[in-house]
Amino acid sequence: MEKSFSTGTDPIAQDEWILAFMPIHRLSARACEAVAKKVSEGWVGHFEVLLPTALTHCGLRVSDIGGSGAWTPKDRVLRHYVDWHAGLPYLYGTGTLRFRPEVRSRLIKNKLYHPCKTPSSELGNPTSSERKRIAQARRKPASTVVRYWLRRFRSALASHWGR
Repeated sequence: MEKSFSTGTDPIAQDEWILAFMPIHRLSARACEAVAKKVSEGWVGHFEVLLPTALTHCGLRVSDIGGSGAWTPKDRVLRHYVDWHAGLPYLYGTGTLRFRPEVRSRLIKNKLYHPCKTPSSELGNPTSSERKRIAQARRKPASTVVRYWLRRFRSALASHWGR
């Protein structure tokens, strides 16, 4: 993780970094501006450590949309998804939002699932040109991806507020 995240000249200890699994997230205008400021100050890295660390460093609030972890407000516990309990490793892979294994069936109704690998969501074998584009995208530095999403956020905000 050390090689994939840097806070530029801000001296932030690694144990103060915030890591988040963020397949679904929402950022306020203030959050977008805070992250843009940190990136302009030299912060770079994978967005799942860059965003939550920058936001908390700027004094903004980070919360979970509704699992059962420490970041979930009491009124949202298990509202939108079910996560596995870290203290019970034999339950790994039983949650509805997880890194792995892929979700093959949706047993609990009205919950968010990720990653879904059902016949309708599987893309099959990519063509050679698609494989080439994927390989090129993987070679880009993480800061390129962050700058791309910051531009998208700014465009969305401008279209909403007419800037």
